[in-house]
Amino acid sequence: MGSDGAGAVRVGAVTVQFMIPRPGVQLAIELLPGLKVTLSWPASATNYVLQTASTLSGNNWQTATNAATLVGGQLQITNSVSGSMFYRLKAGP
Repeated sequence: MGSDGAGAVRVGAVTVQFMIPRPGVQLAIELLPGLKVTLSWPASATNYVLQTASTLSGNNWQTATNAATLVGGQLQITNSVSGSMFYRLKAGP
């Protein structure tokens, strides 16, 4: 992970890039078989939403539509991956 809180993981043809929005709230990404990823963050971060974008240019972030599941103190969402996909946690109002 870079000093700016950003990083990337590459496995075969899939690269997962991530940014940590602030100290204390970490978005974990696990690459699963079948080109899927599980994204998780602390359940205590109730004012954050997971957002996705296919590119970092422009302002095309969309809030994830699938509901997070509580697993061992973490909120989790599993997504299929095809092409480039970027993820972030955004603090809500």
